[in-house]
Amino acid sequence: MKKFVIRIVLQTLLYNTNSSIQYTTKCHEREVVTDLIEYSKKNRVLKWMIYCEPQMMEQVRKHANALNENQISAIQTDDCMLEFMSADIHKGSGLLKASKQLHLDLKTCLSLGDADNDVSMFNVTGYSFCVQNGTKLAKEKSKQVLPYTNEEDIIDKIVREYI
Repeated sequence: MKKFVIRIVLQTLLYNTNSSIQYTTKCHEREVVTDLIEYSKKNRVLKWMIYCEPQMMEQVRKHANALNENQISAIQTDDCMLEFMSADIHKGSGLLKASKQLHLDLKTCLSLGDADNDVSMFNVTGYSFCVQNGTKLAKEKSKQVLPYTNEEDIIDKIVREYI
């Protein structure tokens, strides 16, 4: 089965913008402007990535929360990105599965993140760090907020300072 990620641009009128094209290019993804309902009727989608201008994120999150679907989670992964996927597919569940196969005690493991989609990982590891420019929720849920941004050589700094 081919996995497919589609980026949807939410605006008053649906069209590509310079910022949406830049973001899509940065992420090495293809941007498609389409109607969500019609597209999902004809295609099986494993993950929706909703792009919006950062100032619209609060409005987009309110709409997402209004869906109230127990089987779907909406997670903000950037100041302009909201991802929808199956509620049981997240970084925490991936780590739990890997830890069972590898016989790892996750309480001795470290997680590092910068966005809401990292919170499930923070919840299952003994040590969790969020970068300084992480999302509000990621900062709240990590055990420690680093004085570094995700633009710096964070792994080297964590190894030297904390391990």
